[in-house]
Amino acid sequence: MENNQFINRWTSPDEIRFYETPFGTLRSVTSYLKVLAKPALITWAANTTAEYVKDKLIDIKEGRLDIGAMDIKEIVRAAKQHHKEKFEAGGKRGTDIHHAINEYWATGIMPDETIKENKETTILFQSFLKWQKDCQIMPISYEQTVYSKHGYAGTLDLFAEVNECPQHIEMPWPLGAYVIDYKTGKAIYGEAKMQATAYLYALQEREPPVKCKGIMIVRFYPGDYEIEVYGRHICRHLFTAFLHLVGYVNTLTLLGYS
Repeated sequence: MENNQFINRWTSPDEIRFYETPFGTLRSVTSYLKVLAKPALITWAANTTAEYVKDKLIDIKEGRLDIGAMDIKEIVRAAKQHHKEKFEAGGKRGTDIHHAINEYWATGIMPDETIKENKETTILFQSFLKWQKDCQIMPISYEQTVYSKHGYAGTLDLFAEVNECPQHIEMPWPLGAYVIDYKTGKAIYGEAKMQATAYLYALQEREPPVKCKGIMIVRFYPGDYEIEVYGRHICRHLFTAFLHLVGYVNTLTLLGYS
């Protein structure tokens, strides 16, 4: 099983990730996708801030906080930062489960040392094990760096053989090899499909070309998982959309707007 870590990658001061590849310095897939509007994220941030304010008001009403002794500016500052802190915590959760899964692929044993200090990661890892068993996943490579002549690079989560279609999934799909991307958020969003498709097409540029049925997005949540699968015919449309996005971002960069 391949674990490719030979391509140097770095992050610029404005949080754009780059890879040093045989095609030169290439921007990451996720950095291109950052420019997409994410309405669900805006709603989530507003709701998170509102929940923080509500909790503070309840504390005041029930006497746990003395409003006369409170620094209003500090409360406003904390409210503004609260959604960022929650977002970073979610990012750490995703990073932790990725590390736990990679350790499992590398060693074939339960990564107790990695996850035992984090109950949430432990719960999500059990969801991963359920998915792996249900779909009879046989890894081909994981954490593999890929790059494309179309001017982007990235690190795919998993390329694997999917040997079973779980009975609780309504629509079966052709069994075979898929590019697989893990998610741990509240839902599977549209940009995840373009991300996995970009990795698929970069992987297809290798020599000899690999055979792949399409992409699978799997979202782990406490107690279970959900998956979305897209075949090559849908991936062609997703890839066209992604290349338009690459062209748009590169044009803005050339003009000095990004």
